[in-house]
Parts: sequence; structure tokens; C-alpha cells
Amino acid sequence: MRISLRLSLYVLRLFFFWMAAVLFALGAVILMFDSVELFRKAAQNQEATFGVIMSMSLMKVPHLLERALPVATLIATMLTLWRLNRHHELVVVRSCGVSVWQTLLPVAVGAAAIGVVELVAVNPISAALYAQYQSLEETVLKRRSASAAISGGSVWFRQPTGDGHYFMHANKIEPATGRLTSVMVLMMEEGDRFVRRIDADRARLGWGYWALYDVTVETPPDPPRHAPAYRLETDLTLEKIQDSFADPATLSFFELPAFVRVLEAAGVSAINHRLHWHILLAQPLLMVSIVLVAATFSLRPARRGGTRLIFVTGLACGFLLFIVIDVITALGASARVPVWLAAWSPTAIATMLGSAMLFHLEDG
Repeated sequence: MRISLRLSLYVLRLFFFWMAAVLFALGAVILMFDSVELFRKAAQNQEATFGVIMSMSLMKVPHLLERALPVATLIATMLTLWRLNRHHELVVVRSCGVSVWQTLLPVAVGAAAIGVVELVAVNPISAALYAQYQSLEETVLKRRSASAAISGGSVWFRQPTGDGHYFMHANKIEPATGRLTSVMVLMMEEGDRFVRRIDADRARLGWGYWALYDVTVETPPDPPRHAPAYRLETDLTLEKIQDSFADPATLSFFELPAFVRVLEAAGVSAINHRLHWHILLAQPLLMVSIVLVAATFSLRPARRGGTRLIFVTGLACGFLLFIVIDVITALGASARVPVWLAAWSPTAIATMLGSAMLFHLEDG
């Protein structure tokens, strides 16, 4: 027997209700803890008013909710099926010849739809807000450290110094060795007053310094002078350079492919950005697979008892799955496994695990 449209809409409405409730609860908890942490960090800063800190927290919440969406799907699915089980609605549905697969279809479709909406509509907004949050964090919390950026296929560095800062531009960088080609440095004093320009054929990142070679130094109004080598202090390391480029979370799903091409044109590894793009692309299917996993712990008839223990066990297994996902993602980010495998294997594992358990529950 096929499940009726009215029953499908009833189950779907119930799932959307629990999904909204879980996301609201998670958002409130995230906002509370993140606000407390930001107030602690900005305790000595006069510019960090209550309104600024709360604005920063609100900007970060969509990004954190995106990361928590699989967890919300797990909890919402279990609560939906627990609600149907508690009122014996699942017993009635199954006695009418409706299989567990047909019962789960509306929930799976709803989870996939939420994943698609998150990907094409919510993610661009979340990325923009998170980029604004990072900008405010830089300003309000006064993080003065060296940074790097990509523009038009070339690399820019900014390094604070004791009496100002300098900007360094290079046409290309070799991330494995820290070597730069076609280097230009603009030395600035406090108040962004230009001091001198340094041009070099190449540069190399050492331990706490940049070593520039075949150098021309121009300090107005003096004439240019040449030097075989020149040294600039820096607190950058190869790891910091890689981490300084735009956080993948600050770029929307649609912007990531173009940024990956820019990174690769500059000779910078784009593994993290490729991985993030594949993870976003896989998220709708991951949410469907989580529905299957959650269902295996939520279909036990209430009259048999032990539903609370099974519910808690299901949550524990779900969180264990998320730990496995984080481990596989870390392996992908470190290039120990291919990017596509790190992004898509958690979905495949969850789908096979949930399907196998449901087949055993339904037909075993």
C-alpha cells in the first residue's frame, strides 16, 4: 500500500516543527555561550560595547547553526518518530501495510529540501555575516598580527612593526618552501605615512624574517640604491600563511570555485577550500543518510519499553558518527586522503549503515 498524500504532509509538518524547535534551541544556546566568550575576550576594550558584542554574536550564529545542521536533523528525526510512536500512530500506519521506507520518505524529502535551501539561500548570507564577524573581531578585539591575502592571482602580506607596518606583494608563492618571486615592499610609519619602497627579484621565508635577494631600495628623496640581500622581520610561518588566506566559511558555495582558481594561480594550496565546497555539496545527501540512522533508533514500539534508553543510545551513536566525520575531514584537509573521498565518504558510510539497520529491522 502506498502512503497517502495527507499522511505524508502530516509527517512532514511534524518534522519541520521539530526541526524549527531544535534549531531555535541550538541557536539560543550558541548565542548565550558565544556572547559570554566574546565579553570575556573584550573585557578590557572600551570599544566593545554591549551592542557591538551582541551584533558579533548574532553574525556568528548562522555559521555555527550551519555546522550544527546535521545534529539538528538527527534530533528532529528522532523526536518526530518518537512522537508518532508514543501516540501509536506508527503502529496504525504499519498495520495498514505502509512500510517503514514509505513512512520515512516525507522526512527524508524534508531533510533534503532543508539541505538544498541551506546550500543555495542560507549559505551565501551566512558566509557574508561570518566575514563581517571576522572583520569586527579584527577591529574590536585588536588582533595585530601578520596576515596574507590573495588578489588577482598574486599574494599580499601585511606585517605590523614597532613603529608602523609594511605591505609585501609577490607575483607567486611556493607554499612548500616559502619562496616568493617578483617582490615589492612598501614600508609605512604610524598614520600610514610612506617611508620607503623595496623591490626584490625573489624572497625566502626564514625563521622570523624575510630574506630578500637582488634588492633595490628607494627612500625619498635619496636616489635608489642596490643591495645583494635585505632582511625584514616577520612573525609569519608557512602554517600562518596558509591560515591567513580567506577562511572557506567566509565564502559562499557559489564563490568557492572561483577563489580556488585564484589560489592555485598564485601557487597556494586550495585543499581546504575544495574540501569545504564538496562538504557543502554533500550536505543534503548527508542529512538524508542521518534520517536513516536516526530511524533505526526510533521505530521500536512504545509498548515494548526501553524507548528512552534507545533514544539516548541513538543520540550517542549519532554523535559518534559526527566524530568520525570530523576525523575524515581532518584527513582530507591534511591531504592524507583525496578531497572527494573525505567529503563524500561520511555520507556513503551513514547511508549504508542506516539502510542495513533498517533492512534488518523491517525485513530481518
